[in-house]
Parts: sequence; structure tokens; C-alpha cells
Amino acid sequence: MDATKTLLVCMTVISMSCSALAEPSEQAITLDSNSAYLQVAGDTTFPPAGNASMTVEMWINAASLPSSGSTLAGWGTESYCGLHYLGLSSAGSVIFSHWGVDNTFPAGLTTGVWHHVCAVHDGAANLDYLYVDGTLFGSNATPVLTVGRTAVRLGQHPNVASYPFIGTMDEVRIWSVARTAAEVKAALFERLTQPVAGLAARWGFDDGAGSAAADSSGNGHTAALVGSAAWTALVAPETAAPPAISTFAIEQNSADDYLQIGYDTTFPPSGNASMSIEMWFLANQMPPAGGGGTLAAWGTAGAGGMHYLALTPEGNVVFSHYGYDFYYTVGLTTGVWHHVCAVHNGANNTDTVYIDGQPKGTNTMPSLVVGRTSVRLGQHPGASGYTFLGRMDEIRIWSVARTPEEIAATMTQRLTGPATGLAGRWGFDEGAGSAAYDSAGNYRPAVLCGTPAWTSPGAPLAEPTGDFVIAAFDPASGSLTFGEVPAATRYRVEWASSLSSSTWSSNAPGLALVPSMGDGSLTVTVGVEQASCFYRVVATLTNTPPVSVGSTFDTDTEGWRVVNYPFRSHVQEPDTSPLNLDGLGNPPYSVRLGDVYGETGISAPSGFLGDRLPYYGGSLSYDILIRYTDALTYPAVVLNGGSLSVYYDLPSPTLNEWVHVTIPFSEAGWKVSGTLRSATEAEFKTVLGNLKGLYIYTEWHSGDDDTNVDNVILTPQ
Repeated sequence: MDATKTLLVCMTVISMSCSALAEPSEQAITLDSNSAYLQVAGDTTFPPAGNASMTVEMWINAASLPSSGSTLAGWGTESYCGLHYLGLSSAGSVIFSHWGVDNTFPAGLTTGVWHHVCAVHDGAANLDYLYVDGTLFGSNATPVLTVGRTAVRLGQHPNVASYPFIGTMDEVRIWSVARTAAEVKAALFERLTQPVAGLAARWGFDDGAGSAAADSSGNGHTAALVGSAAWTALVAPETAAPPAISTFAIEQNSADDYLQIGYDTTFPPSGNASMSIEMWFLANQMPPAGGGGTLAAWGTAGAGGMHYLALTPEGNVVFSHYGYDFYYTVGLTTGVWHHVCAVHNGANNTDTVYIDGQPKGTNTMPSLVVGRTSVRLGQHPGASGYTFLGRMDEIRIWSVARTPEEIAATMTQRLTGPATGLAGRWGFDEGAGSAAYDSAGNYRPAVLCGTPAWTSPGAPLAEPTGDFVIAAFDPASGSLTFGEVPAATRYRVEWASSLSSSTWSSNAPGLALVPSMGDGSLTVTVGVEQASCFYRVVATLTNTPPVSVGSTFDTDTEGWRVVNYPFRSHVQEPDTSPLNLDGLGNPPYSVRLGDVYGETGISAPSGFLGDRLPYYGGSLSYDILIRYTDALTYPAVVLNGGSLSVYYDLPSPTLNEWVHVTIPFSEAGWKVSGTLRSATEAEFKTVLGNLKGLYIYTEWHSGDDDTNVDNVILTPQ
């Protein structure tokens, strides 16, 4: 299988109109005492009052958490339901209260790390929502509020000279609307330097000097600096993860060392949901007798309430769930890097542990009830004496049960971007700082607690070879020159509107896949997608010939999910939901589903996706059994290439019998989604070279549907 390596991100900006990178002039505000805060005068329309919908959000980096709590923002009167108050508790919980209606969200925020906090009051529904780092943390019902319209205070309680926030705040915004989850996430890393609908006030603190911070919303709500409030160059992050690739790891040498990752309504996997956790580790010493070296853990006390992965004193591995303890005899030694992957399959209540890509055993248990709590890496979350002493690298948590093929395919790679089912990935590519950042598309920093050290070298992952750098770029002509990589077969140049983009477009405008010339360097010409954009080069190295990829569903759904089928339209990220295993198969088992969405199909797991250009000229085959039909031609398969999709029409399968379907993996018969025209060879190869989704249609009837699918095989030529 070909290995696709993103070896370097080129942060070249064309005709800068807005930037995803912090410019030298950008500033924030630091508050260091009870007398340091900001105050914004109220008027007849500001701030939001009564029971009106509103949103207040900001980036914060707490220097300390006072025992009495810290105020982030507040206004209103001290009467029942008369106040909006956003603050932190001494334990790092977030408080969103209204005087007499107190909602505390146990987010466990830590000092020394940037976090984004967003509180929303929906006056129409009488609900409060709290988002932490761009993801919903929780919600609570409220009475009808009667919030008073007073001055807004940032960093100190609005009515008493107390409860100060000690630390730094940036990009503070107050909205006169209840922002949705999608809106909160979309603008997480943006700097809103211009008026936006619903934005009542915004302070970016980029003034950098003076006694007041200007409001960029256009509404003139200037924030006055009071006391020792000061400007600082320590600004909020503007991308979810640094775009670096390095050979660093984290090393723990003390019983007090660990890393902590926060939780929200979707992370980490909880209950009996399928999940996988994998990492590379090197033990400096084995745990003492009676102890354990915790690699990763989260959850709550009680039978089946926890996921716990650890090293035993004998060099074996335990993957347990508080009362359901399973040991895997592997005989590991100190001073050697090993890869471990622990998989819980919620569909059949089994655990499987893999060491260095090889399965070491499977165990069965009752359904789990794992609690959703913070994740702790390197130390037990609820007991002392269980610290792992050694190095950790390339840690990943998945919301799917990974297959042996998927584990083997990626265990030696650096997953530097989002992937299907990847809930979080920490590669420790920063090499310094107080946190390791999540490169899977969310802002979930792993905070270093105690004295963990950045160390090099890291795990034995496939590293770049050759002088693969972007040597020159001319914004006027789009000419881009980069060094070639030995053994590379082809390259592609990707673009994004900002470095915080969750996905990069598969190809830069005007440029298809670039074959290797072997001349040491290549010069290509890219089009300009918009006024401000970024480019990066991705190299594909041939390791071994491609092999068939398949799912037979003999024991579980193998990571396949129900998908809101895009039919003949292009949908970049369609919704998905869990899929059920059925005892009927060809032979048993198979997956089975009915009407779930307006148009329903199944979505392939990550093992089918990625760079599938080596499969050009091959085929996709599967078995399907339908029980209802319109007897019409529908798009049987859709391939999603990120910025482009193609579909393949087929007549309805025969009713009530297994039908074997084979579809060619070349452009013949494929059409471009959103059009009726045939796909060209270049378009089809573009999709295969960056395959983001593979969807099989199951809704062959406009009314009820009941469909089984089995034996999905992707075969190279």
C-alpha cells in the first residue's frame, strides 16, 4: 500500500486580506490582581438584557484559580434571574449563572493553557449552553430571566470588587443572538475584525497601547482598562494544532507526571460505544510490584465504568473496565519502543489488544457503562502509584473499533490531520510548551501536569527523507518549487483558506496530481483560489504493491456506519450514525438497515479511504439483498474526494436474493456529483487520490426499505 506523507506545510499567503496566523501586532489583555479589569458602558440597547437571547465568548489563559473563583464576564443586577455571570471555580469548572440560577459545568480547565469558553442563553427555549474549546460541554434549563442592563465588566465581578480573573484573555465577543454549535465551532479561531450580523461587541485587544480597547463590531462599545490591566503579546491560538512534524515525544520520570485532556458531550467515547486507543511507548522501568504503569484511562468507579490501559510489573498489558480486568501476556522489556492498540467493540462486547500490530488476545464482557470524564495519559485518574515512567508518542483515540488491517496500515505513520473515526490525536510535534495539541480537527489540548519533558527521538515512525522543502513561491505567477523525495511516485499540492481549516482541498486550483520526475526538484504552477490561501505539498511513497481491502462483517460492523446518502449531490461531510450487524449473511453475518435518513446508505471506515490512486483500474464489489424496490436506476455508489464527488448509476438489484455487484474503479460510467456529465480521467483520479468517503446506496424504494450488504471488497488492478 502506498504511504501518503505530508512532510511540510507551506504557509505562503497570497495577497493577504485576512490571516490565520498571529501577526506581530496582535495583542491580548493580561490581568494580575483584584484591581485589574475592563469595563464597558451600557446604553439603551447594550448589553443584552431581560430574557433576550445572547452569547458571550472569549479565549482565556488562567495564571491561577483563586479559591473564591474567577470572573470572566458579568453584567446585570443582584436580584433573582437578574444577572449574566460567566466565571471559573477553584477547580477549573465553568460557572454560568444568573443570580439564584447557578449552573456549574465541571470542565476541569487548567492553568497555563489557552481555552475557549462560550456561554449561550437561548431566550426562546429558556436554555443555557456551555461550549468549551468549540464543543458543547452541557446545557441547563432556566426560568425566564430578568437580566438588568448595566455596564459589562470583564475580569471582575460586576457588582462587587472581588472574584478577579488572574491571567490573559483575548478575542472577547458578546452577541445579541444565541449562537449555534456550528457557528461557535466555525469561528473558533477567527479574528472578527469587521461587523458581523448579531455581533453586539468584540474586543480583539490588538490596539496594543492606550487605556481602552476598541470595539470592532461597529457599535462603539469601547472597553476601558482599569487598574493594572495591561497589554501582552501572548495571544490566543489561531489554529487547532501547530502544523509541525518532528521527532519529539513526551517523557515521564516522576510519579506526579501525567497529561490531561478535557471532555465534552462527544468525547471521549463512553457507555458501551466502540472505541480504540493506541500509542507508542518506551518504558524506562517497569511498575513496582502491585502497581501498574497507566498508559491511558478515563471513566468512573463501578463495574464496567472505566477504560484503563496499562503496563504490568511483569511487562504485560492490562485493558480493564473497573471489575472486568483482562491481562495480555506479551513480556515487554524496558528501553524498547512498542506500539499498543486496545480495541473495544461495542457491537459484540469484546476487547482485543494488539502489540506491534499483532493481536494478543480477545475477551468478552457484559455491556459497559464507561463514564465520560477527562482523559488521563500516564497516570491513573483515581489512584496513586500507577504512573507510567517512560516515553509516549503518537497517541490516538478513535470512536470506532479499528480492524487489524487499519491498525497495521497506520501504526508507523504520523496522522497529521482529520481521519474518519479519529476522535483525537496527539503527536507531540511541538517539541516545547505546556500542552500537546490535537491534530484530528478539534481543539483538545493535552495539558502537561507535573514535570513531563519533551524529548527526542520519539517513536520509530516513518520519517521524511531527502530535501523535501518548498524552496520558492511566486504569488504573482503561482509558480511553486519544491524538493523531491526519494521513492516518491507522485505529489499533490493542497490548499486551504486558513491553517485552522479542518480539511484541506485535495488539489490546488488548476493543478492535478504531479508525477515524480526524479530530478531533485519540481516546479509547478497553481491557481489562486481566493485573496488569502495556504498551500502544502503531499508526497506519496510506494512501499509495497496495493492489496485488496475488504469487510466481510463476520464478527462486527468493522467501522461501517449508516450515512445520510448524498445521492447525486456533493456533500463534503454527510451525517452518519451507528450500523447494526445481522445474522443473515452471504455467508453470515452482514449489515442490515432500513430507512434512517431521507436517502440512506452505508459509509466505509478509514481503512477504505485515503490515497486510493493505486486502485485505479481495479474494482469495488459487494453483495446486496433488498426487500423493496422502485425498479429504477439510482446512484449505487458515491466516492467523495473532499472538494469533488463522483457517482455510479445502476438499475435496482433483484428483489429478495443476494446480488453480487462489481463496479469498475476507472472513470467509465462515473458521473460528477451535482451534474449529469461523465467524469474525466483526471477528475476520477483526483477523487481516488484523496478519498474522503465511500458510500453504498441501500434505499432502493421510496417507501419502506430493508437492506443487507455483505462482502465489500476494493480490489487493485
